[in-house]
Amino acid sequence: LDESGRLRSPQQLADLLSVVGLGPDRTPVLYDSFDGQFGALMAWTLEYLGRQDVHLMDTFFEGWVAGSRDQFYRPVAPVPAPFVPAVDASIRATLDQVKSASTGALLDVRTADEFAGRSEADQRPGHIPGASHLMWRDFLGEEHHYLASPDAIQDRLRAVGIPGGGPVVSYCRV
Repeated sequence: LDESGRLRSPQQLADLLSVVGLGPDRTPVLYDSFDGQFGALMAWTLEYLGRQDVHLMDTFFEGWVAGSRDQFYRPVAPVPAPFVPAVDASIRATLDQVKSASTGALLDVRTADEFAGRSEADQRPGHIPGASHLMWRDFLGEEHHYLASPDAIQDRLRAVGIPGGGPVVSYCRV
């Protein structure tokens, strides 16, 4: 994200990914710690940039460590490699699409206070009209697992009025 919290341009993102060596011959396997927000955002970003080989480990780093798996304590120097973006615009809803309600169900994944307009951090508190609410943490799995099971996720979505099978546009503060 840039300084204002907006997604950088595809070329800016490609330049950053080139520096860390994510070229076409390297498959990205992502992991995260604690709550998975950054890993999820990076997975989405890579898919938006056209990578179809993105993998997100099903356990947090703490789960990896708890399983007595190997860890390295020294940074690995990246070898730059060209990253060429091929933007897949279909995974990002535009403001016009959301305004015209042509995107499918809207899902606000912020806190309940943010959804209800009780957050002082928001310049314009509340939520987009017609959006359902399910906090992003409700998608997390148990015992260091990144995501709940597909059935549990579907049950949680149905409980807030989002039936399975159709497109869902989720949004948060970012």
